[in-house]
Amino acid sequence: MAREVELKAHVFEPQVIRQRIAALHGISCERAEHKDDIYFSFPQGEPLFRVRLEGGHTVLTRKEKTMDSSGVEVNHELEFNSSADDFDICIEFFTSLGYVEYVRKQKNGWVWKFQDMTIELIEVSLLGWFVEIEILLETEESSNKIAEARTKLLALLETLHIPRGSIEKRYYMDMIKALQSNR
Repeated sequence: MAREVELKAHVFEPQVIRQRIAALHGISCERAEHKDDIYFSFPQGEPLFRVRLEGGHTVLTRKEKTMDSSGVEVNHELEFNSSADDFDICIEFFTSLGYVEYVRKQKNGWVWKFQDMTIELIEVSLLGWFVEIEILLETEESSNKIAEARTKLLALLETLHIPRGSIEKRYYMDMIKALQSNR
C-alpha cells in the first residue's frame, strides 16, 4: 500500500497559476487530464472506495485518509488498474454486491511532474479550480519522510504564490455531497 502526502488549494486565477507552474525550472511538459470518479458506500454509509475512469484505464482505489490541521493529507492507498472497457462492468459488479453511489466527481485540467512531486491544476465539478500537489512515498517511510514531504509541498505552494489560507481542509467528495444535500 503506497502512502501519499498531498494538499489541495483553491485557485482563483487558473491561467496565471498555469503559467507559474510551466515556468518552474525542471518541470515536465504539461499533459491534459480528465478523470471521472464514482465513490461507493453501503446504503446510508460513508464512502469506502472509488472507481475512476482516466485515459485508457479504470482505476480502483481504497484510501485510509488522514488530514492534519494545515490541510495536508497523508493517505494509505491501495490501488489497481484495469482497462477502460471494464468501467461499466465494475460499476455493475459493485452495485450487484449492494454498494450504492455515494457521489460522482469530475476533474479536468493539466498535470505536470516536478522533482518528486505531481502537480495538477484542475477544475472540479461543482467546486471550481484547485491546484493539487502530491508526493508518493513507500509504505515503510518514516514520519521524518512525511514531514519532509509536507515541507516540500508547502514550499512549492509558496513558490507558486498561493497563500496557505487557500488550502482546502475538506475532501472533495464531502464538499460535493454537502452541495447536493443543500439542493
